[in-house]
Amino acid sequence: MSKYPKGLIKVARRVKKAAKSSERVIIFGDADLDGIASVVILKELLEYLNPLITDKELSVYFPNREIEGYGLTNKALDYLEQFAPALLFVLDSGITSFKEVKRAKKLGFEVIVIDHHQVLGKLPKADLIVDPKQKKDRYPFKELAAAGLVYKLVEYLLSRETDLVKKRFLELAALATISDLMPLEKDNKEIVDKGLEALLNTQRPGILALVQLAGVDLSSELDISEKIIAPLNSFELKHHVAESYYLLTEGSLAKAKKLAHKLIRQRKQKKEAINFFIKELKREIQSKDKDKKAIVKHSKAWPSPYLGILSSKILKIFKKPVFLCKETAGEECICSARLPRGIDGVKAMGPSAIGGVICDSKGRVLKEYSEVIEETTNNVAEYKAVIFALKKTKALYGKKKDYQVVIRSDSKLLVSQLNGEFKIKDENMQKLFLVVWNLKVDFKEVVFELVPRERNKKADALANQALDGANQKLL
Repeated sequence: MSKYPKGLIKVARRVKKAAKSSERVIIFGDADLDGIASVVILKELLEYLNPLITDKELSVYFPNREIEGYGLTNKALDYLEQFAPALLFVLDSGITSFKEVKRAKKLGFEVIVIDHHQVLGKLPKADLIVDPKQKKDRYPFKELAAAGLVYKLVEYLLSRETDLVKKRFLELAALATISDLMPLEKDNKEIVDKGLEALLNTQRPGILALVQLAGVDLSSELDISEKIIAPLNSFELKHHVAESYYLLTEGSLAKAKKLAHKLIRQRKQKKEAINFFIKELKREIQSKDKDKKAIVKHSKAWPSPYLGILSSKILKIFKKPVFLCKETAGEECICSARLPRGIDGVKAMGPSAIGGVICDSKGRVLKEYSEVIEETTNNVAEYKAVIFALKKTKALYGKKKDYQVVIRSDSKLLVSQLNGEFKIKDENMQKLFLVVWNLKVDFKEVVFELVPRERNKKADALANQALDGANQKLL
């Protein structure tokens, strides 16, 4: 058992060094209240440690989810590249940003990730990482919000300071913990209880503005959720900075009131839109999905910042796994998932399926095949699709030492691995690679070719058809 999450003390020392040396620091935060509060806490901690730090040394960035998606992205790095070399903090995201962290380091950033989301098997190659869910982390409580983790830096670095100093940070950690729907137990309960107590005497102009304009009863958690947290989650971005960040860091009450008024108005509009979407979703689920084990829905109409709260509300109503996806103009969707405790998210999504089309040298379709497989990752499914295709071709034509087989896929990772451009480190993936390699010897040559997804529409359609029957059983 450890007093702090793994890596936190090293990060705290690095924060102190950066502050004292007035190093160039970039703070990247997820675009929700947990991410925003995390950024504000870290920024104000750096400024407390060194009051001479200016905007020249300290910059913040929040991603536009509609354009960039979630977390640290290449679009964000395209913009941030101008500030390298620098110390880059990635807060409330980054634990699955493997390629992006690698690129950030190549650009000259020293990368520190502070996240609370689930680790996907491996860790990004950041210089320092804090995530209670990583392996060998002996900190007993795993459900802190990102802002709660950043507040732990305050606890460590300002341990000799008065409670009055720390309360300014604690109130933000409490709001973020409530906003991110973290379980109110153990560490979180202490943060929320003490943070809400601190909120009663807040001196932060941004919060005071919301209290005065909305008539907030600071002794009521419901009022705090509806009239402080909700408006803070109803922001727009200006030059990669969230309006709520501006509000929480504003020093003038008069200026804070102008921005608070805007957020309150946007909150009202957002609430009306969310109520409309919830009403539509409830009607559709009750008529089509009431008896299904999981709820999987997609729409072009849902703004991506709404996905989290929509998923949470639908989970609360139907008490089953919820997967909501925003359709975009590109090939990918932006999705949000909410699961009841004890539910495996991968299994909740049900089985996967593969599909293939065998054509002759002139492009004429000879055979079409599809098959349902077990719950698995995309990469495994793609390998199984290749194995499936080679076996079906061999079954149709036997061993053809004079035949060249061209396998087309829209997966860059798969094609790069099979062509030897990317190394395969995972032992299970290596086994699948060997199966493909052994099947290749039955033909003169097997070529793996990357194609745009639109050229694979037929194979996708076959896989979806195969899933239809499986989903009827699953859902």
